[in-house]
Amino acid sequence: MSDNKQKVFKQSLLTLMFFSGTSFSFAAMDYKLSALETIGQATAISADGSVVGGTYEIASDSYRPFLMKNGQSVDLSKIQEEGKNTYITGISADGNVITGSIRDMSSGGVSRAYIYNTDTGYLYLSDDSSFEETSSNAVSGDGKTMVGIADSRAFRFSEEKGFSLLDSADTAFSSANGVNKDGSVIVGRSTNKQKNLQAFKYTDSTGVVSLGSLIKDNKGESSASAISSNGLVTVGWSVANENDDMHAFRHTDIEGMRDLGTLRKDNSGFSMASSVSRDGQFIVGSSSNEDDYSRGFVYVSDEKKMYELKPLENNLTGESSAEAISDDGKVVAGYVQGDNNETTAVLWKLNYTPEQIIPPEPVIPLTPLEPSKPVIPVTPLEPSKPVIPLTPLEPSKPIGPEISNPVDVNKTRRSVSRMANSSDQILDLYQTALYNLADSRCQMGSDSYCAGLFTQYDSVQKNNRVATGLFGSFRLRAENWTTGASLNFANNTNLAEGYDTRGSNHPAVGAWLRYQENMDNTGLNSELSAAFLQQGLEITRKAQKNSEEGKGYSDIKGYYVSLQTGYGFALSEQTNITPLAALKYHDVSRAGYTESDNINFPAVYGRAGNKNLDLQLGVNINHHINESIELDGGIGADIRINHKRDDFTGLIRYVNDSDYIYYRGESQSVKPYVHAGLNYAITPDSTLRANVGYHTTDYRNDGVQVGLNYSYHW
Repeated sequence: MSDNKQKVFKQSLLTLMFFSGTSFSFAAMDYKLSALETIGQATAISADGSVVGGTYEIASDSYRPFLMKNGQSVDLSKIQEEGKNTYITGISADGNVITGSIRDMSSGGVSRAYIYNTDTGYLYLSDDSSFEETSSNAVSGDGKTMVGIADSRAFRFSEEKGFSLLDSADTAFSSANGVNKDGSVIVGRSTNKQKNLQAFKYTDSTGVVSLGSLIKDNKGESSASAISSNGLVTVGWSVANENDDMHAFRHTDIEGMRDLGTLRKDNSGFSMASSVSRDGQFIVGSSSNEDDYSRGFVYVSDEKKMYELKPLENNLTGESSAEAISDDGKVVAGYVQGDNNETTAVLWKLNYTPEQIIPPEPVIPLTPLEPSKPVIPVTPLEPSKPVIPLTPLEPSKPIGPEISNPVDVNKTRRSVSRMANSSDQILDLYQTALYNLADSRCQMGSDSYCAGLFTQYDSVQKNNRVATGLFGSFRLRAENWTTGASLNFANNTNLAEGYDTRGSNHPAVGAWLRYQENMDNTGLNSELSAAFLQQGLEITRKAQKNSEEGKGYSDIKGYYVSLQTGYGFALSEQTNITPLAALKYHDVSRAGYTESDNINFPAVYGRAGNKNLDLQLGVNINHHINESIELDGGIGADIRINHKRDDFTGLIRYVNDSDYIYYRGESQSVKPYVHAGLNYAITPDSTLRANVGYHTTDYRNDGVQVGLNYSYHW
């Protein structure tokens, strides 16, 4: 776990990433923290990035802590007191335990370390009278061990073992900066016997052991800033030469301290290491480059080589820093300096091919023996010539890590959020299309057969769809029963940005069976109807500046079934009214898919959709103006009985691991609808109908339906 380092940025707040637990995988600042950028600073983050903490200024020299869990503020009133400044410096891997210090400004800023479990409410506030003040710098990944400074002495605290100092009483200064997962190994900085401040490593069995420095005879200063989760590899910085240049180092008990150099060819300038992968193969930090800019780097231990991480758009100016690296060494998190000196949190993707194994040297054949002289004088055989060994193959040179362009984390998150908003609207569009298709009827009147053409227009927000098709119906032998079917094809579909139809259009089909007690629509009536549609989609996550464009393919499917019953009353010779009730079920979903692999951070999308069982209550009315014109309409509401939703999920590893479910709230429990239509009898055997309708959708959008059809009946 690396120690917490406070940084000041020029016009915007950059997340100060804090890693603990079994890994150093990237955890990103939640976007909601941007509101604090002018008054505060994030100083710690959980392993998965779902919990971010820090301090903000509420007045001059008056500071308060904040803790955001999955974008929601956590109540920290238990560690806040009037006249005292509270700071957060560390968060456990699961985000439940925080640590830091509380300064009493009325007593000259005296500091007391604390450890607080936001889940259980447990709070430890250092009250050892042996120390004037204490300050906590880090907490172990399991949240059980706090380390820091007590009166300029390194300490650790756990509920099990209590409060203890790490070094002897004659140590002038020491600071515990980092701790591994279980709290068994602690690293930091302390004054050694030669009065130099140097990096140290502490275990119960060895005590404080100085790691020395990069200068001969271990002179000069050094500091340990991070340790691998298993406690084997320590990284930090050390004075490297007589010019007091500061260089990054890698330390193990077997190899000792090793200089990592800098990004300059002559290894001049400065460098410092801030994080290390799980196996110690990859180390990241910042270093001077040839142009005298501070740039992020990744160091490959086996290759003993440092690689510069690219800035945004390969800009030759501006600074960058690598703050952390994932467990597997494939993703680096950090920041770059962009326009107007603003800093942006970014990711780099690494693709490393290890050094090839050098083949062994070929065995040189022995010199052949001289032939023995024959007893009977014969001509001796010519000795065979020695076989000349093949020239060994040159071993292939190791290939350095392939480093992607950095990706803006916040913009990438926003691009997925926009995809979620559009997905809801498109699902609602196809729900609307299902309803419209299921209600499409051939106007057969009292005749026995009917056939015709129809077109329907469906719209939700900026998404719309036009479909044209055929329908027909006929009367069964029992004249009270009629049945029919419809089929259409979408011929013009406009979807939200990033969504487009693909492939051949699948036909949408509908069918119905109806019982009507009387030909004039009075009396009891019942109807069973169903509809199905399917559409292929090409979905593109549009790139913004410093983010990637991802593309994938999916399908939308929709099913609809309705069982309706009503009773018609004649208000007059021209007017009927029919109260009705229905059970309606629909299932509209978009299949899951993964963006193509030609980008560094592809998104994986799960199934999205909803299944609804509703009770429809309403009333229909129809009125004959004359023999040629008939008006009809209806009003009512769908009342939710049972609802199951698969929320939109879009996971981009390392970018939004803890924030990839886009919950839109519960569906509306009561969804009103209204519709109206006009039938015009062109001839006694043919009818032209126009209709329009509105209903509220599952995702609280407005669905509009318009239809036009022609029927011929006989």
